Amino acid sequence: MTVIDLIGNYRNVQIKLPFLVGLNDEHPESLKQAMDKVRRWIQHGERPADIPATIEIEIDEIAVDRLEQALRDGDSRKKQLAEAFAEVTRSLGRRPSLSELDLRGRFAAAHYLSRTGWGSWYGTLKSLAALTPEEIEVERVCGEFLKEIETTSLTRSYKMVVLQAMLARGALPGNVSLPDLMAHFREHFSKETNYAELVGTRIENVALVANEVLGQYIVDNPLNAWIGGNTGRPSQWFSYDPSPERFRYTGPRPEQLECFKDAVSERVTYRLMQYRHRKYAADRYAKVIPNQSGA
Repeated sequence: MTVIDLIGNYRNVQIKLPFLVGLNDEHPESLKQAMDKVRRWIQHGERPADIPATIEIEIDEIAVDRLEQALRDGDSRKKQLAEAFAEVTRSLGRRPSLSELDLRGRFAAAHYLSRTGWGSWYGTLKSLAALTPEEIEVERVCGEFLKEIETTSLTRSYKMVVLQAMLARGALPGNVSLPDLMAHFREHFSKETNYAELVGTRIENVALVANEVLGQYIVDNPLNAWIGGNTGRPSQWFSYDPSPERFRYTGPRPEQLECFKDAVSERVTYRLMQYRHRKYAADRYAKVIPNQSGA
């Protein structure tokens, strides 16, 4: 099979060209990497290893020059991220959530949150003029805490499940009892979609495990991590009092409480989705190239 380039306006070239040379287009640098492969192929005969031997792709030298010029003229990482964000916004008719951007956008949401993106979700929305006045104030007061939720390492999903439990009980900001956390863990991890994470742990049989075992497991793992036990430095966000068995949020409290709760919930939902995909759903999806109508 021979593929001949006859594209005049290079629509969706950022998706098509990486695909043709065997690259994943989910990274904003993929177009530049694809161009490097194409140039080496044309000039030095270095055929991309991922292209089957039965396939030939003929790309006119002028087309390559024009594509490279487009890259030099500002097809930067942030420009690509902004355009992908705008595509999802148009498709939904509103601003996407983090999870929606991750699921529907060309690039994984993690690229927006990275240092080479805008560093955080609110940082992204601020740069794209998509923050509401309430969110601007929440970002000013609680931006660092929200960023911590976005970036904290997750060996398991437990830390996010703790925040989920606090939100469900109206305890963020506020405090939650260990028995309430235990009840939430039993409910959450009894679901078929979440149970696999507990296989091989002391609380694998979460519905029947003894309260003492489950409670100590929660204290030793997510609560210890949230209060800074893994770093040796007290957390500025949380504390745990073992006497009344209460886990407390000690971070800043904005006046815009509903906006704050929504912001935390959005990030928790995204991190849980991201965790499940990383652990259990890798390579189970295919990228769809949008058509002329944007569908």
